[in-house]
This record gives sequence, structure tokens and C-alpha cells, in this order.
Amino acid sequence: MRSLQLGTSMGMLWLTAAWMGPALRGQTSMVMALAHAGVLISGFGAGSGMIYHASRFSTRALWLWSQVWACSAALLVGSLSWGFMEWTPLQSIMMGILTWFHASVAAGRGWLLGNGRLQEDNVLGWMIPLLPTLVLGSLYAYQQFGGQVRPTLDLFLIIQGAALGLVAAWSWFEIYFKDFQTKQTTGHVGKALWAFNRWTASANLGQFVVYRFQYLYMLTMLGAAELGIYSVAVVVAEGAWVITQTYSTVLLSSLSAHQGPPDEQQVRRSWGWCLQAFLWTLLPVAVLLLIPIPWLGLVLGSAYTPVHGLWVALSPGILALACSNVLVQHFTALGRVRVSFFSSWGTAVLMVCGLGPALDFAGAQGIAWWTSLVLVANALGVMAFFRMTYKAYL
Repeated sequence: MRSLQLGTSMGMLWLTAAWMGPALRGQTSMVMALAHAGVLISGFGAGSGMIYHASRFSTRALWLWSQVWACSAALLVGSLSWGFMEWTPLQSIMMGILTWFHASVAAGRGWLLGNGRLQEDNVLGWMIPLLPTLVLGSLYAYQQFGGQVRPTLDLFLIIQGAALGLVAAWSWFEIYFKDFQTKQTTGHVGKALWAFNRWTASANLGQFVVYRFQYLYMLTMLGAAELGIYSVAVVVAEGAWVITQTYSTVLLSSLSAHQGPPDEQQVRRSWGWCLQAFLWTLLPVAVLLLIPIPWLGLVLGSAYTPVHGLWVALSPGILALACSNVLVQHFTALGRVRVSFFSSWGTAVLMVCGLGPALDFAGAQGIAWWTSLVLVANALGVMAFFRMTYKAYL
């Protein structure tokens, strides 16, 4: 299923890169970055706390609080897109609606994971890129056969919003009709979610600074076209570890219901999965580095040939991320959420401090190399902390 998610995501990437061109690709990457920021903000009322608490009780109040935070995030993102990005009011409204649907789906996936329903979660994860890819692909084919259709930011927002609306509706159906079991007071559930999520959601916002703040910085300093090229390199590089995310997902789901400290078998399993994630990520990274540069021009267009150099720079960071992600999820699943917080914000501070000098030194390539250096440093720190914490078992 992860392979299907990766394939459809790459299809969407090709459509937004080759069909829309670098400048519009840069704008669409900001759309998805803003929607992702909205999901992270809504994580204060859903996030890992949804998985943790859904594994213990299923209640309407959990779903209600996730929707309250999703709506709040939608209002904030819509306002920012209008005030800061200078989009039209209609585009900002569409951005807010898209964010609400995106946050709702994320909460639904957390609910499903908390109830051990991994298959439904995988289906939801596949549907998110599948539906808009099918629609955009159909429009592209229509244009190739002489149809009058032109890719625009408005078209992208409408398609993404409609597709995510359908996915959100399906997730609501799965939750509302299958999983509500117990009654809890709304205030009690809200406090429980906040107590758990305030650290993990803050950590996730730190990760957003690490992975997507550079988009905003590059848009301001270099323009939409340069951002479009860089975002293609980043999204493809991140795809190299999508399949290994299975380790993190299963680990988070299985350990969330565990009471007390982990036993030796669980510790060794997490460490072993960390190493396996690294090894499995080596293969796709090697494939990226071996792709002939002329092929990139044929597939994406000549404007995108610089992405190969960006992949070279990003590859150490992707390998490091495959390792650290598994170990951080181990601690999060056990309720030790501050590990994720300090890991994320320590990395974020390093990233922000180095963006300016990296850009001055080597432009977009400098930012890519700095990103890798920061991710490698974070992975080494997380691995050292894991081994120190469980030195009796390792």
C-alpha cells in the first residue's frame, strides 16, 4: 500500500511539475505546505493524542475536539494566505476549506491507528493523493487531445479541496458508524488531548520549520520558479523513505496501548527497525543518484535538470531521517513526548540559523546541504539518547 501511495504521489508531482511549470509548481508547493501547517496546528486537538486516547476509549468528544481544532486551523491558514501570500479572498477561502478537510482526514487516520485499523489508515493515505491525481491527469489528457484547459492555482485549489472533501467524508463515516463506544465529558477529553498533544504538536511544528520553512524563505529570496524546482527535488527525496514509514506507523500503533516501560524485546525491535529503515532507504536513494541527468529533462523538462545536484545534497539527510523517525516514534508511542519536542525544535533552530549563510554560500544547493547536515546531527543525537536510555538492553 505504501508503494501505491508513493506511485500516486509521484504522479501528482509530475503533473504539477511538467504540466504546470516551475513557477506554478512553486505556488502549488506553498498550497500543500500551508495545508500541512494547518494539520500540525490542529494536532493540538488531535495528533498523537488521538492515537493514544482512541486506543483506550472511543468517544464522540474525541472527534468533536479534532473538528474544533481543524476549523481553527483552517481559519488561521486562510487568513495567512490572504494577508501574507496576497491571494484573492476566494483563493484564501478555498485554502481554508482545503485545510479543514486535510486536518479532518489526519484526525481520522489517528483514530483508525488508535483502534488498530491499519488497513483503513493505509487506504485513506492512498486516497489523499489518488483522487486529485486522477482528476488532474484526466484534464491533462483532455488538453493533449485538443481540449481548452489551462492549469492555474484556482484549478489546483478546487481539485484538491473537492478530493480531500470526499476523503474526509469517508473517514467521518468510518468513525461515526463503527468506533464510538463510550461516553466521556467533552471538557475531560479536551484537557486530556491538550495534555498529551501540547508537546507532540509543538514538536511537529518544529519539524515543519525544518522541512517547509525553507519553502517560504526561498519564495521570498529566490522566487516561485526556483522554489518550484527545489520542491520537486525535496518531494522526490522524501519519497525515498515513504515505504520505510511503515515501521514507524506499526510501531506507533502497537506501542500506544502498552502500559509502563518497554521490555527488552520491544526495545530491540525498535532498534532493529531503525537499522532496517536505514538499509531499505539506501536502495531508492541510490536509484535517485544514478538517474542520468538527460532523463530528467525528458521527463520533467529542461528547467528541472538541477534537481539531480539537489538530490546528491539531500541524500545523507534522507538516510538520517529514516533512522531518527523510527526511534522518535518509539518514545512518542510510550508517552515520552518531550523527546520529539526537543529533537524537533533543536533541529529547527539549527535550520533557521543556517539558512541565510547556506543560501549566500551556494544558493539552493547550499540550503540542501545544510538541511542534510542538520538532519544527520539530529539522527546521531536521537540514536545516542536511545542507546543511553536502554543501555541495559543493547
